[in-house]
Amino acid sequence: MSCTADSDLSFMEQYGALVLRDANRGIPASPDIAYLREVKDLRPLDFRGPEAAVSNSIYRVESVLGQAKGQVAPEACTNCAENRGPYLSCVLVPGRFGGSCCNCHYLRANCSFMRKSIPFSVVSAH
Repeated sequence: MSCTADSDLSFMEQYGALVLRDANRGIPASPDIAYLREVKDLRPLDFRGPEAAVSNSIYRVESVLGQAKGQVAPEACTNCAENRGPYLSCVLVPGRFGGSCCNCHYLRANCSFMRKSIPFSVVSAH
């Protein structure tokens, strides 16, 4: 999935201020970012605080996109249950982040969901 200048502009308008500390560095690239940019948003982002997501790191950008586009877990992982991470809700993107929720992916923490099989339908693009 290649990104066009138009899709880069759209991404920057929607997420740029939230995820990119230095917009001149551009949008980080990863297979998960490319995939998630093609998936429809399912919810607004639910940050615990305004400074939570500002970063140019790939895993934090992946986490922000996943939080908006993934599926709310039927129950919170151990870290989310203890209010760890930048988001209020525990969200999973099936098949992404090694099974980790978006909070744990953001923190690079060991997610209790990484050892479980969560029954979700796959999030589809578009």
